[in-house]
Amino acid sequence: MAVNPAAAGGVGHIAAVSPANAPLRLLVVGNDGAVYTTDYFFFGQKFSGWNAWQAITAPIAAPLAPIRCISMEPGRIDVFLVGKNAGIKPTGGVIWGHWDHSSSNWSWRRVGTLETVLHSPVTVVSRAKGWLELFVCDLDGRVLTTRLAPGSGKWSNWVQLLDANLDPLPPGAPVSAVSDFDGALDLMVVGSDRRVWRRRANSFSFHWWDWSPWLKLGSLNVPSRSEVALVSRAPGRISAFVVGDDEGVYSASWRPEYGWSSNWN
Repeated sequence: MAVNPAAAGGVGHIAAVSPANAPLRLLVVGNDGAVYTTDYFFFGQKFSGWNAWQAITAPIAAPLAPIRCISMEPGRIDVFLVGKNAGIKPTGGVIWGHWDHSSSNWSWRRVGTLETVLHSPVTVVSRAKGWLELFVCDLDGRVLTTRLAPGSGKWSNWVQLLDANLDPLPPGAPVSAVSDFDGALDLMVVGSDRRVWRRRANSFSFHWWDWSPWLKLGSLNVPSRSEVALVSRAPGRISAFVVGDDEGVYSASWRPEYGWSSNWN
């Protein structure tokens, strides 16, 4: 059976997540700003397919806004997007949606007081069991982060991660993140100079001395507001992918013994 995102009010950014002990699930923001979801049922070859799309929120976001999700333990889904403020002001705050398979109920709340532009992506990553971290670029072009500790149910205050090396980014610019082993985290952004910048932490801390400085990765020019795709295929190994000004796809890689490759290829 074909999955038709248009049935969810428009074709937006589709997020997919596969929690253990629960069906594969898709989520999307429709052109009415509501969040819609569907899941896949399987009861043998003759009885499988996608359930009908259903709205799980009222209109809370900009039409077709980016949505991100993660499952860090069996039967649990956490969803993030920028929700719109009341009135006509084109800004919003980070909204956290949580689903538990045991109750099948969704709960929604705002994460702190951070403000950013609508359609900004919210990056979520888990670098150890039970931990969640978010990364967002705010209205001033700063990279900010917050974390949810295991069992706490409460997000920390937003903390900014810029330093003297990196100028402010375009407001709402994408922030990419990946963890290649427990406690380690790599961030990448496209700076106002249209170059890729990176920063790394090897421990759980908001202290600036536990992060490397922001450093430029190679000399590749990329379009403003581009998003770098990051993936870790094995402990201690990271690959990065981005589209250059010439519309070619470029990659760079990192290994502990060599560091990052000197340029994009």
